[in-house]
Amino acid sequence: MIQPGLFGSGGETASQPPPRRRGRGAVTVQRHVVTLAAPNPAGRRTVTFEYRPLLTWTEQRLAAVRELLVLYFGCIGGFWRAGNATVGAWHDALVNGTFTADELRWGIEVKAASLIGSSPEDTRDRRRYAAHPRRFIATGAAGYWLSQSAEYHARQQAQRAAEGQRLRLLLAEVRRARRSGPEGLLAGGAGASAPAAAERAAEVRRTAFWMDLRPVQRVVALAAVRPMYTARCEQWGENPDDPKLTPVLLGMATEWAGRKWPPAAASTSDLFGFEPNTSRL
Repeated sequence: MIQPGLFGSGGETASQPPPRRRGRGAVTVQRHVVTLAAPNPAGRRTVTFEYRPLLTWTEQRLAAVRELLVLYFGCIGGFWRAGNATVGAWHDALVNGTFTADELRWGIEVKAASLIGSSPEDTRDRRRYAAHPRRFIATGAAGYWLSQSAEYHARQQAQRAAEGQRLRLLLAEVRRARRSGPEGLLAGGAGASAPAAAERAAEVRRTAFWMDLRPVQRVVALAAVRPMYTARCEQWGENPDDPKLTPVLLGMATEWAGRKWPPAAASTSDLFGFEPNTSRL
């Protein structure tokens, strides 16, 4: 006869604590529900955010992501729930420098305007192209519609004018330093700032080149260098999602873009430190 307590009872098994969850599964789910004052073009009013934030996600950035996704939901639709993948894609787009919040906002507004037809039937046909917000980022649609934005082009023109003026001032400083010759360098006068001024001028040129690229080109460049960037971070023992490493990622992407789409001027080697690759990678 088998004794009841020999192998333990069912009650004892049930009383054991559940296994501890590890990794992202141990992070508390953040849930936010937003209700619009009026239905969106798809007839919905409520969008729900449910995601487990990574350690590198800041609340300030998440608030910006939620604001942008609510705008997307209100103007375009295409979804009613935003989970880890959607929130993460938009968060990465902001952190990696692919887009600014203003640029995503302008892209959303232009896309929304494109979905308004001349008749209800025309609008219904256009609504078939209302993509999910994750695809809006992943497929390059955000960059395409941003490139159609008048606000974006106005800001680009203003930035180019400002950077051009700054570059002219820095180049004038470099020329003065060169004219001062070795005596100026030894005396610590105007010539002493030549290396720093030259580096600042080069940085301005690199920044101007990156900003002059089309949004789609920036997306392509960032995607092209991300595997190498991630591998480098693993070698360094760093987290590739750490915002402090964003300048490293952008620098690699700018260098790749310089080889892929060399500037028209013959000063590519001055800009990036190498001659343009005529094979265009």
